[in-house]
Amino acid sequence: LKLALVTRASPCQHSMAVNFAQHVPELLDSTDWKVDLENASGRVAHMNLFGATLTRFDVTVELQNMPVEYMQHLLLRPETLASKCNLAMFPSDLRPTSYEIMKCIAPGDVIVKGWETRLAQRKLVVLWRSVFGSLYQLLPPEELWRISLLRDTPQPGDCMLMFLPCDVERYPYFAAGLHCRDLGDQIARCTYILQVRQDLCPFPRMCRLFYGHFLARLAKVSNDILNDPNRPKLVAASQNLYAVLTMKGWKKKGHVLLLPTGPESATLHMTTAGGCTSYWKYAAEDASMSDYLESFFKHLFPDRQIQVYDYLDGQ
Repeated sequence: LKLALVTRASPCQHSMAVNFAQHVPELLDSTDWKVDLENASGRVAHMNLFGATLTRFDVTVELQNMPVEYMQHLLLRPETLASKCNLAMFPSDLRPTSYEIMKCIAPGDVIVKGWETRLAQRKLVVLWRSVFGSLYQLLPPEELWRISLLRDTPQPGDCMLMFLPCDVERYPYFAAGLHCRDLGDQIARCTYILQVRQDLCPFPRMCRLFYGHFLARLAKVSNDILNDPNRPKLVAASQNLYAVLTMKGWKKKGHVLLLPTGPESATLHMTTAGGCTSYWKYAAEDASMSDYLESFFKHLFPDRQIQVYDYLDGQ
């Protein structure tokens, strides 16, 4: 059992790269994007932000197997693929050959190794290099990535995965994101965003030709991901990874959780209408809510370690 305790939104705690993570979600619906190409496959646009260039690729996918209840929050929490069973359900070209979570910062926010081992991604990088040269090198398989999921941004039901190499000294400007939105009528929009230091398009005519091929490739990849027969199972597994507990009226002092216990383990005695007289009270008066609940569950289940987090998917 994993418990994610949600108290209030704290986006400052969940920034992968300050500029990218804090500003890109709110810019998704901005009218300041400059369109580079629009065709039947989708649209390419760019924007300059804090000395870097953001380039977005928008494609739409008609979903065929997705139940209505899973149309929102279509992307997976990165820790979903830590399960070998779940990983085996992923499409083969998009499945990492090795995938290891090195650290779980919070639900939906992890450090992973092996993300670069996906065959489809390596094919896309080779395509980038054929046009833009050494700017887009194949990262080594042992490269560490921070992958974070943000939900309900900028609109309720949206979800966005953010990717950043942990070696920010070698890649100070590089960041990437994938945003999904339910457009209704079983149609989803996938937006791929890439942040680099320099403009991706130094030769507009050549880039328009390249962008056309790249949009078609992304449309196919998005369709393969979202219309895979196992996708509904993976979305369901991702959404059910954690239990969420919301508490109101929390007071810093005198923390008491009214759980009936036996007289031998009770640390507080009270009388209620239900007749229960023995309850557990945490000894530390200045404990945070997460510390208090971890101690509480340790009291309930001495042989298990149940982790408590104070935010979930960036909230």
